[in-house]
Amino acid sequence: MKTIISAAIAVLSVTILSASPALAATIHVPAFQPTIQAGINYASAGDLVFVEPGTYTENIDFLGKAITVQGEYGAGVTAIDGDQSGSVVTFENGETATSVLEGFTIKNGSGTSGVGGGIYCDSSSPTITGCTISGNKASNSGGGVECTS
Repeated sequence: MKTIISAAIAVLSVTILSASPALAATIHVPAFQPTIQAGINYASAGDLVFVEPGTYTENIDFLGKAITVQGEYGAGVTAIDGDQSGSVVTFENGETATSVLEGFTIKNGSGTSGVGGGIYCDSSSPTITGCTISGNKASNSGGGVECTS
């Protein structure tokens, strides 16, 4: 009888553990990952990529992930500088409102293929909040933001 009860408790424990939702992780940049893109690459659905104040010279792509990328103290102190090397932020893999960009200055983008200097969205509908988009250019359209479907 004792063996049957122990086996039942073990099965119940496995069932409870596997039914629990995965906890979202907070990925700190640059403390845990050196760049914002490295944080995005590491992240899974529901995670927060939390970026310390500073200027990050890079171009980022959300890669279709339902994550939040957030500047710790907002756009006044946290910037992504595209270094005139294409769109600063790209959403082109079907991102939805659960892909969130919050609290950054987006600057010095030059557009990918001549469009979307600051932010380029193709067939995506991300959430962008609390961001300042300035000092970007594109040779065709959407110096600040270009969204197509």
